[in-house]
Amino acid sequence: MLINRSSIRPGRRRLATLAVAAGTATAVILTAVPAAASGTDGSAIAWGYNAYGATTVPEAASTGVRAISGGSFHSLALKTDGSVLAWGDDFYGQGSVPTAVATGVTAIAAGGSHNLVLKADGSVMGWGWNSDRQATVPPAAASGVTAIAAGGQHSLALKEDGSVLAWGSNLFGQATVPPEAASGVTAIAAGGLHSLALKEDGSVVAWGDDDDGQATVPAEATGITAIGAGSLHSLAVKADGSVLAWGWNGYGQTDVPSSATDVRAVSGGQWHSVALKNDGSVVAWGDSTYGQTAMPVSAAAGVSAVAAGSFHSLALRTS
Repeated sequence: MLINRSSIRPGRRRLATLAVAAGTATAVILTAVPAAASGTDGSAIAWGYNAYGATTVPEAASTGVRAISGGSFHSLALKTDGSVLAWGDDFYGQGSVPTAVATGVTAIAAGGSHNLVLKADGSVMGWGWNSDRQATVPPAAASGVTAIAAGGQHSLALKEDGSVLAWGSNLFGQATVPPEAASGVTAIAAGGLHSLALKEDGSVVAWGDDDDGQATVPAEATGITAIGAGSLHSLAVKADGSVLAWGWNGYGQTDVPSSATDVRAVSGGQWHSVALKNDGSVVAWGDSTYGQTAMPVSAAAGVSAVAAGSFHSLALRTS
């Protein structure tokens, strides 16, 4: 089920909501295999909206998982053997794994209703909903890629030279990489209709839809170590472990709670935010209509990675 916010205010917000009808971006892979997502015997746990089975974790994801990613109504897991698991909504094939991407994968990214994987050879493959060719990987992403991110209907890739590639929907310029992101980028994040890049100097570059200020980076966003993008909001972690959030705040998704300190990773969902603390605990805030911010006991400790789907959340538990 989708909550139509067009009655709140027409225009770009409505387009963002419609984009999420096929899916909204969430999870971000910051490096080929993020250190925070590594685990020799990790298990995936999920909670929140489950009408399509996005939080019904398959038995195969109960052990040996090294990374997780949440899409609109589906979820992905990367196993330590380089294989990929997918479950949840499969209307566009996003909840299934093609044979061609079944092995040799080092990173995963679930978008609205499409998926991306990064192979060990530095190439990117995509599948699922392809309305704007968001799952059609350009030749430039056939090699030398170190990180990937999937948005509502667009995709991003970070090259080994620090430049960013983007393709898919460009209705609001979310796939038009600005000059500032042409070099020196260390991490990327894709939102519903906007994109983020983290520079090696700790600054953040944002582009695309800015109707709710999600692409207007606040002045205090310096010394940033990690980034995340939700549907209409953005997140960043500072070197001191504090979290910054900006953009649409209709459900409190940018009201960072006092408990979100000593944070090392963040992820944005449709209208909620999730943060991973250095002690392995999880903090979530924003919309909890479907329990997506109500962490289960299993996410109270021993977590090494988090991911937010549109209306669900995931965690990788390694102890």
